[in-house]
Amino acid sequence: MYICYKNEHGRIIRENTHQTNVRAAEVMLAQARTDVALKRRFTVLSFENVKFVDLFNDWWTNHGSRTRSKFEYRTPRVLSRFNTKKAREITPDAVRSFLIDLREEGLAASSINQCRTILCSVFNYAIRFEKYDKNPVSAVPQEREPPGRDRFPEPEEIVEMIRVCEEKGDLDLKALLVLAPTTGMRKGEILSRKWSDIDLDSGNPCIYVGQTKNDEPKRIQLPDMAVIALRALPSYGHHEYVFPAKPNPRFKGNFKRPHAWDFGKRFRRVAKLAGVDALRIHDLRHFAASTLTGAGIEDNIIGLLTGHKSRELRRYQHLREELKRKTVDLIAGVLKEAREGGNGASSSRLLHGGKKNAEIEVAKISLSD
Repeated sequence: MYICYKNEHGRIIRENTHQTNVRAAEVMLAQARTDVALKRRFTVLSFENVKFVDLFNDWWTNHGSRTRSKFEYRTPRVLSRFNTKKAREITPDAVRSFLIDLREEGLAASSINQCRTILCSVFNYAIRFEKYDKNPVSAVPQEREPPGRDRFPEPEEIVEMIRVCEEKGDLDLKALLVLAPTTGMRKGEILSRKWSDIDLDSGNPCIYVGQTKNDEPKRIQLPDMAVIALRALPSYGHHEYVFPAKPNPRFKGNFKRPHAWDFGKRFRRVAKLAGVDALRIHDLRHFAASTLTGAGIEDNIIGLLTGHKSRELRRYQHLREELKRKTVDLIAGVLKEAREGGNGASSSRLLHGGKKNAEIEVAKISLSD
């Protein structure tokens, strides 16, 4: 038997009594109506004293700590603001005020949205498991992020930054500047590596990434220059992690990471000394993909190295078109030269007898480009 009644919001609720007796169902219906009248069935009242930190801890234990990003870098800001508050005190206005304060601190729109994502995920998780009833974050829109941009660093820029690192003795950043463009690995994939993930002693040096953004493990071969840079690191033979964490004055208490999280400030400082403008660490990954695309390597081969999906490689399509243009222009140039020579015999030799030499020239120009 089922019973139907209106809840505290005036909505019709249909419940299974798990009874076959009509009289028993009628008694349960009467009890349900009495509970609503006496506000004993008001679900919202049962959440009045829920603390945000309890919702957060449950979310972190069962969900947040198991995600790829783990949110560790942003959670201290969220906890410092809402740790002592009841969940009911976190209203849309309180969330909006929090995001405004982050903006005034100078955080980028993407960083602000990450903090918002943590809050939103905590409440959604609590609602999903019936530990809370509503999400105050959903009413607050995300920060508008600037349009995406693609910065393809020049080889000379990377070389100059490596030179500055050598001059300043920053071996960690130098290794990052070598690994990122030569392997196409993401910053997080590089900085979180343990020495047990890296093989430098075999005849085929490589680095293994067990968990990637696409949830597909990959093993990448290392060029000699990367092997040399890694062997020169202070952590080589002395630490579990390739890039061990250093004390961060921004975070107090027990916030610790076993490995470095970001080289942003050091990277920007070295870039400025090297005279390189508007370059980010992630742009080094673009260098690998753009170089391979410009050389005519197929997308599926590039994807095996960098982990890009085919749709993500569309940003490099203009480079492939540029390569095609150079190819057809080269062929047209051969025909134009033959025509302007005015010598039918020599033209014939160029277009037919000289076919092999023309192919060699095409190969040389393609490789040099």
